[in-house]
Amino acid sequence: MTQERLIAELKKLRQEVESLRTQTKLFQETMDVYKSIDTIRTEQVKLLMDAIKDRDSLDVLGQKKEELYKQEVNLFKAENERLKGELSAAKKSKWINKIANALLIVGVGYAAAR
Repeated sequence: MTQERLIAELKKLRQEVESLRTQTKLFQETMDVYKSIDTIRTEQVKLLMDAIKDRDSLDVLGQKKEELYKQEVNLFKAENERLKGELSAAKKSKWINKIANALLIVGVGYAAAR
């Protein structure tokens, strides 16, 4: 081999080495980007898991709220029934008082007429 050929071969090898160094640097930068994407995705997963836990706790609170609402509705229904009973009793008592008053008036009128 001639010296010129060796020099040309050496230059070619140096270019290949430089090209490989550039490719390695680009691959390293790409890996860094993928690592940062992985870190971001991991953080997103953590946030989503926290959101799911929060949603689940809200579901529990919603269920408790629904139970309290149903209990309150049942209490209102019971109070309504109690008041209906009192109203019915009051109406009956009022009707009985009217009849008693009418009988009293008739009795007083009959006694006065005698």
